Amino acid sequence: MKRPAFQFYPADWRKDSALQSCSVAARGLWIEMLCIMHECEPYGQLAINGKAMSIVQLARLIGETEKMVKGLLNELESAGVFSRTQTDCIYSRRMVNDEHLRVIRANSGRLGGNPNLLKQKDKQNPTKARAKSQATTNQATKQSDKQSLTPSSSSSSSPSSSKPKGDNSPLTPSVHDVPAVTLPDWLALADWEAFVEHRKRLKAPMSDDAQVRAIAQLSRLRDDGHDPSAVIDQSIVSNWKGLFELKRRGSPELNKQAALEARNAEAGRQAKALIFGEETHESQ
Repeated sequence: MKRPAFQFYPADWRKDSALQSCSVAARGLWIEMLCIMHECEPYGQLAINGKAMSIVQLARLIGETEKMVKGLLNELESAGVFSRTQTDCIYSRRMVNDEHLRVIRANSGRLGGNPNLLKQKDKQNPTKARAKSQATTNQATKQSDKQSLTPSSSSSSSPSSSKPKGDNSPLTPSVHDVPAVTLPDWLALADWEAFVEHRKRLKAPMSDDAQVRAIAQLSRLRDDGHDPSAVIDQSIVSNWKGLFELKRRGSPELNKQAALEARNAEAGRQAKALIFGEETHESQ
């Protein structure tokens, strides 16, 4: 059953520097797209029958020309307002994240609700607690066996850690993969988990305290006008462990890694000139 409404945060809308840098027309298109994605499956993606919606289809839905919609989409994408899946399907990071949290809360409710309250009840009735623990273990085992037997099964509207073969939609973690720290509303879960996994690949995993401090740093960069998603992407692409201000394209200032590579390249050219007698050239 489709939900009649979705969460909208006026303060976040107004404070989103990427979105506010776009024209009023582009922002109007974006809110229309959010309303359409609320009705789509997978939830939060601009899709029809599981496939990426074309510009022509979107133009028809909102009653505008294809040329105008294409120009406004380019404006939104250049500002980093939305993301695309590997199948080129536009999706809202916020809506996908909210859907993931909704599923987690729903699953937690089925398991008995607030864990802290359950612990208090278990202390009062240890016999019942042991029986309940055994029942929960059995249920988890059955669920695990079921998932092992049917790895390709997944719901089109509820994110899951398993996806059908050939499905390149953004992977949303399962309940057991939820971050140990609380993420702010403006930080997309998929972006943060990508950075955490990036740190693991660099053999520099983050503790809970390190994640809290990194999110605080990301918040300061956001306050200075840097898009959090773009900051994370920059660190992943550049193989950086930390989070830094966005480097503007064409800026004369080189980062440390680029400067080191430039020095090494120049030293190689000079060594080659000494050995083979070739003329060296200064970089332009």
